[in-house]
Amino acid sequence: DRLRSRGLGDVYKRQVYGKPEGTKNSYDGEYVQINASFAGATNYITSQQFKKADIFCHYSGSEVYFDGADMAENRAEINLDVLCSGLELYIPREWMVRIEADCRAGGITEEGATNSAKLDKTLVIRGRIKASGVTITYV
Repeated sequence: DRLRSRGLGDVYKRQVYGKPEGTKNSYDGEYVQINASFAGATNYITSQQFKKADIFCHYSGSEVYFDGADMAENRAEINLDVLCSGLELYIPREWMVRIEADCRAGGITEEGATNSAKLDKTLVIRGRIKASGVTITYV
């Protein structure tokens, strides 16, 4: 019996997707890749040479803070792949955001206001958003 139950345990191993709820991550490179599946996480981008982020968020709730980051040049890019998720992006008020993402059965909302006197940097948001909500909050 013990061997039989051990064998079935090996066959039916539990799979864990993503990281435990409440995980906090920090990134300081030029290129950032964030993967969230079936779990939530808070991510802090602290790079002073930020160029690009790829954010993959499926069946998750995630927050990404860019308020501690600065762009390497006057332009940076975020590529989104968001499915059945809630994603919150916290963007500095001094960055102009240009949205070029494809939204299906979901959308992008913006909260707060930019600092129109200092909009010398452009953040382009591209990618796919399906059955999800993305909130951009200017901080």
